Amino acid sequence: MRALMILLITAGAASADTKDAAYQAVAVKIATAHTCRDVTGDPKPYDAAVLEAPTRLKAAGYSDAEAQEKLQIIVSALKPADTKAITPQLCRDMLKAMQ
Repeated sequence: MRALMILLITAGAASADTKDAAYQAVAVKIATAHTCRDVTGDPKPYDAAVLEAPTRLKAAGYSDAEAQEKLQIIVSALKPADTKAITPQLCRDMLKAMQ
């Protein structure tokens, strides 16, 4: 019985880690695309990141409602970017690295 309890706790922790990692990856991708949209004026990478976010979150184990809630949290936290320090080339490189 103790081994089963440890296995269940371990599986739950791994599941939570996967969900958290997916949420963080989605947040980073959206934030990067948002910043690059401000730098380059191209909305396509941001729009694509926002559209794919629910699918990625659901694949990690979030329900539809949870995925939408997490997406709303990410999008509502975005602020205008400081475009002085980021070049269009840097944006292209960052977005390419996240493909």
